[in-house]
Amino acid sequence: MAALWREVSEEIMISIEEWWLQHLKATLQEIEAAADARLPESRARVRFEKVRIRDRLQTRGNRLMHYGLKGLHRHSSSYSA
Repeated sequence: MAALWREVSEEIMISIEEWWLQHLKATLQEIEAAADARLPESRARVRFEKVRIRDRLQTRGNRLMHYGLKGLHRHSSSYSA
């Protein structure tokens, strides 16, 4: 997840820099507005990725449960040699 945050942050900074190069006389207020305009898309991307990861883990858990492996670690310590 940290890698995703770094990637999204870098994309935002590049996008703002590109905008700023096209608007060299922009005021700080205009730069902030341009930066703020990019945040909702970035937040949406991070949310989408979080849901995708959660769903993938949930699917994996369901498969383990289907094959009877989910509780395997609980029973392994009860067997002694």
